[in-house]
Amino acid sequence: MRVNASISEPFVLSTYGTSQQLPKTGTESKQNWGLASVFATHEKASGSSDGYAIVTAQADGIHALDISTLHPVISYTLGPSTSFSCPAVMRNKQQGNESICTTYAAISTSADITEEERGRTIWMWKENLSSRLVEDRATQKKKSVVVQHEISGLFACDEIPKRLLAQSPEGEITVLDADLNVKSTWPTAREAQKLLRTFVYSRASSRDGSWHCCRLESQDSISLELTAISAPFRLSGLSFISNPQRSEEISLISLNSSHVLLSAVTVSHNPEIVLLLWDLQYSVLLASQALPVPTTLVQAKDVTINLTLVASSSSQVLLLLSPHTSNATRKVQPSSSRSSVLVVPMTCPAVSTIVNAMGQASAGAKWIHQAESSSCSAPTHDTARTKVLATLRAAMDKNLPHAANVAFFEWEKRETKAAAKPSAETGELSGKDTATPNAALSYAFVKDLLTTVLQPLKPANTPYSSEIVRYLLNRQLVSGSMLDGGIVAALRAKNDWQSIALALTNVIDLSEAEIVESIQLVVARHRAQIQDDDAMEVDSTSDLPSLPSFLALCISYNTTPPALRSALRVYFKEAEDILAVLKVLEIWLKQWTKRDVKLLPSKKDLSKNEHGVPVLKEKEEVHGDLPALPKVLAFLQTLLDASFLTLLQHPPAHTALRSIHAQIEPEIVNIDDLEPLRGPLEIFVKAHSKTVKETGQDRRKRPLVDWRQRRKQAHEQAGLSIGLYQLEELVL
Repeated sequence: MRVNASISEPFVLSTYGTSQQLPKTGTESKQNWGLASVFATHEKASGSSDGYAIVTAQADGIHALDISTLHPVISYTLGPSTSFSCPAVMRNKQQGNESICTTYAAISTSADITEEERGRTIWMWKENLSSRLVEDRATQKKKSVVVQHEISGLFACDEIPKRLLAQSPEGEITVLDADLNVKSTWPTAREAQKLLRTFVYSRASSRDGSWHCCRLESQDSISLELTAISAPFRLSGLSFISNPQRSEEISLISLNSSHVLLSAVTVSHNPEIVLLLWDLQYSVLLASQALPVPTTLVQAKDVTINLTLVASSSSQVLLLLSPHTSNATRKVQPSSSRSSVLVVPMTCPAVSTIVNAMGQASAGAKWIHQAESSSCSAPTHDTARTKVLATLRAAMDKNLPHAANVAFFEWEKRETKAAAKPSAETGELSGKDTATPNAALSYAFVKDLLTTVLQPLKPANTPYSSEIVRYLLNRQLVSGSMLDGGIVAALRAKNDWQSIALALTNVIDLSEAEIVESIQLVVARHRAQIQDDDAMEVDSTSDLPSLPSFLALCISYNTTPPALRSALRVYFKEAEDILAVLKVLEIWLKQWTKRDVKLLPSKKDLSKNEHGVPVLKEKEEVHGDLPALPKVLAFLQTLLDASFLTLLQHPPAHTALRSIHAQIEPEIVNIDDLEPLRGPLEIFVKAHSKTVKETGQDRRKRPLVDWRQRRKQAHEQAGLSIGLYQLEELVL
């Protein structure tokens, strides 16, 4: 059975200001500049199904937040002079009816410790969550201990609940009990070494934590074996690949033996944070989610985004976003920079199966680097197609799109004639489809055609062949991913809005981001024409469509609400742009509400199926620029979800919002009034459905029998035969 994987839209758990008051002298300051401004760990809690997020904020303190209720549970505010060398950890222990939480933190700098104790101090707090707040504060006592080495990590393993592990950057480990009493210390095996990352796993777990599709197993208690479970592959389109200085802009977390969640920043003119759920056993992408980079995170030359994924419950993970300043520049981060903790709801299969992986190969193609084919590989096309592509390239290199049109359509005419030519031996047609030679236009050939005639790598004003592009679009042979950046972006660069309209009608895999970006450009031009009386003369040569007509095409396109909502938040940040779209939706709602309610379908709404039974037309007709009402309502709801707060803060939008409310409220009342008719009319709906179903069955022709004969035969069969559970009693 197939288990659908999904990643829902993240929501903010908390935000924290970026520290500007940490010390900037001494060895400790160098370590602080290399650390993130916020850490987080996860702790299970008996009173919360999703547990607690333990957030450690530099120059702020330690805060435990309930992920289920989004409320703070425990907060230790330590002041701007306190910094931490690693994430704090918490243990939640149930003692009878009392819930005892113990928090451990490694202090790097503080006004309460000396210069020699910096980086080697552990603080502990113990708090009873079941007692009243006033009494609890009175009994809170901070305990402190100083270990013999610097601390780069604290670990609390479930299998040893009475022990705490403290690790140094070189690998030295100190074991402490629950009350911070030092039990033992293991020195480092080598003097000149530095640990990059440490994993502490339970012995009962089968986690591997590796991205290169390998499994680390132990057949005994001594040796370890590394086994590859699939061929490695190379990622593409992420910032940490193209820029080594942005190595913090990626984070991985292992969900089970072969599923890994990756978070990274994309490479584009408008970067996004993407969440990718991979099945590494089959090297396929199961689910993805994208969200815009928060405006509170500054992406300057010397500031990158520190991404961290933290394991939470089986249906959620935590995503930490914080600014990261390079050690070389050490510039002070702006006061507007803030760190955030987000909760990412998700669904992941328990095990990797071929059923879940089937059909997912194309989903991850955008993020996998395609190796260049070698010169000795087999040719992609046959001689005729290779020749016509060469002719088209030569014509386009000379900026002669008309010559390219002539060469292509002459080749297409020959292919059509060859496909329709009957065989000399059988007399049958040589092609399966005599009207359209689709076999001659394969995916790879169409992709090369688009690259040749559009020339996306050349300047936007380079001539191109719009006739060939529209021919391919009309035949529904174009995929949105055939060109880097998308087919819509390439056409938009050419200012070919007529072809973009064809793409919205004939291409089935356009992304919500490129659709919404196109809407924003049309809205911007629409607003410019309204504000400037001379703009109509300037734009008279452009084939830019009107806002209602283009918006109707985009609304009628099939999209998913989360991706559409995310795209609207990215491209529609100005309240004036949102209001321009809202006014068009308002006009459409008024047009639909003025229509009479049809209690019975008209003849135009009915059609007969292949068996002659009257049925309703499945596709609702679009009246000019007026899309179907369900499409209008769905887009309106998504737009309000993405920008309602922005509209509330923009007074000119209040009139449109009140008007839309006035249009929708009576319709809700009408639906409530008509709801009692559902029961009486459901009988007729079932009868019609039964008729449609039975007429579609292949019945054998049987001679008509009178109803009296059928009843007589039934009585005779009942008298002669003994049923499955029938008994006969003989009385003598």
